[in-house]
Amino acid sequence: MYSIFLLATILLTIHTGNSLDHICSVDSLSHNAQETPSSASPYGTLPWLVYPMAAPVFLDTYYQQSPVYFQRRNQNHHKHSKHPNFQFYTHINRLVGRKSKRTKTYLTARATRAGKEVQPFQYWRSPEVISSYPSLDVKQGQRKSDKKSSWDPAALDYLYKEGYTLNYAAIEAHWKTPFLFTALIKRLGIYPRLNLYVTPKQEKGFNTHFDSHDVFVLQTKGAKHWKVYASVVEYPVTDWSDSKLETIRSTLTTPIIDVVLQAGDALYIPRGYVHEAECDQGEDGSTHVTVGFMTMKVADLFFVAVREAKDTLDSQQRKAYKTWLVQATKEQVHLRRSAVARLCVNDKACTVPGERLVELYRKSLSGFIENLPGYQQAEKALTRALKWRRGTMKKLARRRMSTALPLLSPVTHNMQETRAKIELPSE
Repeated sequence: MYSIFLLATILLTIHTGNSLDHICSVDSLSHNAQETPSSASPYGTLPWLVYPMAAPVFLDTYYQQSPVYFQRRNQNHHKHSKHPNFQFYTHINRLVGRKSKRTKTYLTARATRAGKEVQPFQYWRSPEVISSYPSLDVKQGQRKSDKKSSWDPAALDYLYKEGYTLNYAAIEAHWKTPFLFTALIKRLGIYPRLNLYVTPKQEKGFNTHFDSHDVFVLQTKGAKHWKVYASVVEYPVTDWSDSKLETIRSTLTTPIIDVVLQAGDALYIPRGYVHEAECDQGEDGSTHVTVGFMTMKVADLFFVAVREAKDTLDSQQRKAYKTWLVQATKEQVHLRRSAVARLCVNDKACTVPGERLVELYRKSLSGFIENLPGYQQAEKALTRALKWRRGTMKKLARRRMSTALPLLSPVTHNMQETRAKIELPSE
């Protein structure tokens, strides 16, 4: 038994580069080209995302299980060959204030500092600025944004200089490829939502927290100090408010990952793992992109299965079942897990439900109502729901409709907690 355990440990050490210490460094790669993962994998694919780790190792050992730091020593890894001069902050910030002709929405932005978030405003339409600048400057500034927009580019530039971290949400919906990683949709059954974070030097945008979805941190410029602690909530489906997070911050011990991400490095953090980041390294600020792994949860799939099977429950029963699922999801871990990971028959598209998923679905229905009509049609209902999920995912990706992601989470989306915003203090 001990020899088997030792062999498994050695094999894992070879694949990850540093045993189980959550670090995979390019320094430990074999010089044998047949054993070394390629850094030239297509942009946005899973092998490119997890380099220098082999993709199968990541999926088997780390995906939705454990965080890992990817040290690449290549500051150009996150640059696309067709867009080598693309500057995330410069190019993305100038899109603020203009409604996208394709999505018909404004780019969502936030400004935070040590957990405090500023209420959106337009710099060139604020009374203080209008009274302080020549009218010609004001008019030129106002031309760069619509009146109905929450922000203008100048407001975010101003807040960055004041020490606020800027967050631009769902940038893939407002910019052309390569920022929508379509290969991940087919490979993992997730929608990759890309958020941009720009932090001034010696500043911290967020307090210690965890996310309700898996996150890939891609350091694109500068450096940032990250600490990742053990998971405190098993497969959470909602973020916690700042006041609620205070109850766990004082209990945190030594982080399991304590690293400084340099340009080209990456960090994978499964949902539920507490983490914090601070731009306390070097003289420059930090720019990074997070790839949020937005997945459909088991509870959401079960509700869609009932909703799409019209003969199972009537409208009133479906409404009651949804309410029941919300409470059950808070108590039962399996309802909070991804609907596609490890729960389907071994097909990449996840079109056929596995036996475990069928069993859980029947258990869920019997827990809600006895002698349910259509109970024996569980596999058929789940297959229909998986087909709906796959079609909806493709539609969201094709139209870059990340704002419509709640379609994939009809149950768990309503469980999200909201965080308060603050008014920017007047000077």
